[in-house]
Amino acid sequence: MSPTQAEALKRMAAGSGRLIRIRGGYWTTPETPTRPQLGPSGHMIPAWSVSVATVYAMEKAGLIERAGEFPEMWRDTRRLPTTATQGDTTK
Repeated sequence: MSPTQAEALKRMAAGSGRLIRIRGGYWTTPETPTRPQLGPSGHMIPAWSVSVATVYAMEKAGLIERAGEFPEMWRDTRRLPTTATQGDTTK
């Protein structure tokens, strides 16, 4: 597990247990503060986020799972596993 993945799990466990994708492609926890971006896009920028590559690697390793809130994989919320396979890297 990378330091970035460990930090993501720590933040998830301390909050809602979820990672969400917000406009602009940022993956963060719902509890992370955001600020408006300067410029024409005007979307919010989180104080902390991880890359989509980190999200997919964590999912592949069984550290997180899709929550099923959206049908599209690229934007579906991720959550801590609800099964006994949490952290199973044999998948």
